[in-house]
Amino acid sequence: MKNKVNPILFGFMLAISGALLTACSGTNTKTDSETPTAVAQQLSEISLQAAYEQSLLAHRNSGVIAIDSFESKVRQVVRSELNLDMSALESAVNDSETQDASLLQRLNELDQKLEAYKHASFKGSEFEQLWSLIPALPVLEERKALKLAVEADSQQPVVLKNDRMAELIDLQLNSLFNSFVISVDALTPETQVFESQLKTQLKAEGLNVSARRPSLILQYFVEAYEVEGGIEVIGDFEFKDRDSKLFKAFSTQVNIENAGQKDVRQAAFERIAKQLSDLMLEQANKRITDVNNAKQ
Repeated sequence: MKNKVNPILFGFMLAISGALLTACSGTNTKTDSETPTAVAQQLSEISLQAAYEQSLLAHRNSGVIAIDSFESKVRQVVRSELNLDMSALESAVNDSETQDASLLQRLNELDQKLEAYKHASFKGSEFEQLWSLIPALPVLEERKALKLAVEADSQQPVVLKNDRMAELIDLQLNSLFNSFVISVDALTPETQVFESQLKTQLKAEGLNVSARRPSLILQYFVEAYEVEGGIEVIGDFEFKDRDSKLFKAFSTQVNIENAGQKDVRQAAFERIAKQLSDLMLEQANKRITDVNNAKQ
């Protein structure tokens, strides 16, 4: 019997359907091998851990999320914070019916928790929308893991009330991560000479850097000095939103020795870009933690 559409969920689905048209086009065509039944059968051939690692974005083809993208890094941070042990989950569902029932109960609790995020804002910039919805990630990721474990034990798909909501939230997050753009703005003409290197290394860290309308603006001032044995780069950075409101400020001093470095300036900007990427990951994790602590 098909589940009836909850009116509240229907409103939620309408609210994000426009944004999902682009996200879903061309990449969300399911083959027979992607059906829930086929997935459950495949779990007998591969480990749960491997299956979970391949499910960064459920309901999409493998590889849609680039392994080095900012989205992938955020999802991996969330998974690390959850500290899920897939081998332990596999043992739990095989040990006893009591353990299996306990996992299924937890899975239903997580499914219910999704409803706490259905009122996330779909107004404002891509950054504002992303920051509104990103706290749902821990529930989504734990839900995926437990669903894989229960399906592996039962060898049949588990149908939950909010399956469609989970799919839509996951896809909406993917769309917002893809639309999240940072522009780079030198504070002085003298420091503009470093812009190309900074952009290149930020892109290498998985951040979307573009001159098109940004979600965040990275304003910077950089000075580079040749010192004995290498180079010293000093930088001041400010992430600001479209209204010029400060999101996060950051200052750094990087020293690179000539020994073993083909291009010390490139090496310096690689390190700075890594620091800025880690800063954004830290802020994303802080947002997730702060919102979810407030919901408890």
